Amino acid sequence: MDLTAEVGRTPDLPDFSQFAGEISLPRRLRVASPCAGLLGCSRALQFLNVGADSINVFDVEDEYYTYICNHLASTGMDPSDIRLHLGRPVGDVTQVDLRSLERPVDVLAVGPPCPPWSVQGKHMGKEDMRAQ
Repeated sequence: MDLTAEVGRTPDLPDFSQFAGEISLPRRLRVASPCAGLLGCSRALQFLNVGADSINVFDVEDEYYTYICNHLASTGMDPSDIRLHLGRPVGDVTQVDLRSLERPVDVLAVGPPCPPWSVQGKHMGKEDMRAQ
């Protein structure tokens, strides 16, 4: 799948460097992404030069698998640690036994409803009332 059109429908990213100076953490963060989409939180942390590993990555869309794997590897995540739960039924977080989730988690990353941009929605992007 060509993600160019999909990513093109998302809002422009702000200049994250204006929000934080040098960020130094003693270890990589563990970020849970129960509705992963294109991993916007991971991308933001990468722009901030914050080391983070994505865990509990769930999404009902499975066509982003290669993109997400490549992105996580580019952030410094060990490829052998990348475990994605994408597509139906495994990517439907509402069907997951919460006791099975990886722990500990430092950040729970969720965002606005993604249907305005996702293949699950109407692809109206910023024009969709749900994105206002």
